[in-house]
Amino acid sequence: MCLYSAKTKRLKKNLEKRTYGYKIFRRRHDYNTQTETKLSFQYQYCYEELRYNRWYEDTSSFLLDYNLYGETYPTGYHVYTNKKDALKRLSWLGFHNLEVHKVQIKDIVAIGEQHNVDVIVCKQMLIEKEVIKWKM
Repeated sequence: MCLYSAKTKRLKKNLEKRTYGYKIFRRRHDYNTQTETKLSFQYQYCYEELRYNRWYEDTSSFLLDYNLYGETYPTGYHVYTNKKDALKRLSWLGFHNLEVHKVQIKDIVAIGEQHNVDVIVCKQMLIEKEVIKWKM
């Protein structure tokens, strides 16, 4: 996931002290037992099983471009600012092997827009166990 644009100072003030967000994760399928098992990142090929209630840290120093003018932001965990936007994106992607979890966040490095919703990029994240369900 990459930001399409950076946000204004007004919006940044409202979100820069945020301590939580919502993130989509993938459940990997175990073909031997025919069950959904390990939690992993949605887009990355991560062979490490992600654990609940443990802090993860993005230690990379890469910068990503978000426009044609050479403006950049540091890599990190992309987190939706609210449950509704995360679930909306989940429904667009399809529900198979994907689920939304609330995450605690630290060290916000960018705030911007992605898929027409506000997104926070942070360097540290803790995954909470509860799966956020789509309520109709």
